Amino acid sequence: MNNNYTLSKICKIKYVEKDDDFVGLKILNGELNLNLPLGFRIVKDDEINRKVVYNLFKAISAFTVNDKNANDVFDTFSGKGGFSFQCYNWIIKNFVENDYYRLTEEQYNRSGSGKINWKKTITQVNPNICNGEIVYFDLVRKVFKQNNDHILTHIHKYCVYEANKKIGWLYGDLSIEKPMLKFNRTLFIDSLKKELNQTFDDNKKLLIKNMIDMITGLDSSKTNQKYFEYGTKQFGNVWGKMLDNMFGNLNVKDFYPRTYWNLTSGTILESFTSEQDTVMKQNDSIYIIDSKYYKYGLSGNVNHLPSTASIHKQIIYGDYIYSNKDVIKTNFENVLNVAVLPYNKDKNKLGLEKELVYVGFANSNWNNENVSKSHSRVHAFLIDVNFLINNFNLKKYRKFIVSEIQNEIN
Repeated sequence: MNNNYTLSKICKIKYVEKDDDFVGLKILNGELNLNLPLGFRIVKDDEINRKVVYNLFKAISAFTVNDKNANDVFDTFSGKGGFSFQCYNWIIKNFVENDYYRLTEEQYNRSGSGKINWKKTITQVNPNICNGEIVYFDLVRKVFKQNNDHILTHIHKYCVYEANKKIGWLYGDLSIEKPMLKFNRTLFIDSLKKELNQTFDDNKKLLIKNMIDMITGLDSSKTNQKYFEYGTKQFGNVWGKMLDNMFGNLNVKDFYPRTYWNLTSGTILESFTSEQDTVMKQNDSIYIIDSKYYKYGLSGNVNHLPSTASIHKQIIYGDYIYSNKDVIKTNFENVLNVAVLPYNKDKNKLGLEKELVYVGFANSNWNNENVSKSHSRVHAFLIDVNFLINNFNLKKYRKFIVSEIQNEIN
């Protein structure tokens, strides 16, 4: 790879300090600005860096776009909701693997190689008589040639160019042609839909559908705009969803404690229900795993640990579950509380270096009756941010993580 095209040289990299800071990509006048979350790690191997940034964008896309409560995905280039990372990524990835979309057309000629078309030969070529036999010296042959000037090829070039401007750098220094066609949503979509109805190739169908999605999201009045922003100001939500995706194996809604207002008007109203991030069952134990997007794992400052209110909330969750075994839809013996915080295993002030590490527990003196119960303690673990981003879809790490937790708290 070109040493001048590393992330650190093509992007201005900023590490966020607060949990509500913007995490994602900003492009201004062609300059890439990459805002990375707490604990994110840039290493010497640029291929590894691109992979983890790619997975970061996948996580933001997966865990915010469909979250009706989040409202935290920003795309100021083409309007909120106009940018789909999956769509743009599919187009650029497909280009890297297959080059530009080109239609293959049948052509017939009387020279060169190709399969003889006897019907056209007989009807279009005058035969010769040789030794009393009919002989055709000019045989009509069918050949297949790619049409490099078809409108669909030009539309694809436009889409690849747009995708490359935003996320092509994730794939390295790509050689991308500047499109000849100007943006025309109606022409582009009508042409693509016509081809979609005529092709039976599943891969081509998928490419065409992604191009239609991209073009639908583009605003013709803003295609030359110099500013683009994609990301989230609530990365703590993404953090929690990644942990839930890795560890969760029970329906969290079955474990909600509920509150009811009994009003003097006679109305009984169910109040807003807070939900814990993840509930996991392993053997005969229920684990409440709460994501805590706090800075302690990086700073080593005890003031950056979860607050008393946060700890009390989790203990109450555990107490509710333990005290309502008769209504919980699974059998268990113990309830354990776990808090997971972000950290950088290569750079932290605690001298730690494992992907997952135990750092202690919190308890409370507010309910002495439950002090001996397992859920009365909230056990804190730090997980390496890059490790989680790269592996949140891999369930195989669940057993490893659970064994680490059990070794420390049992």
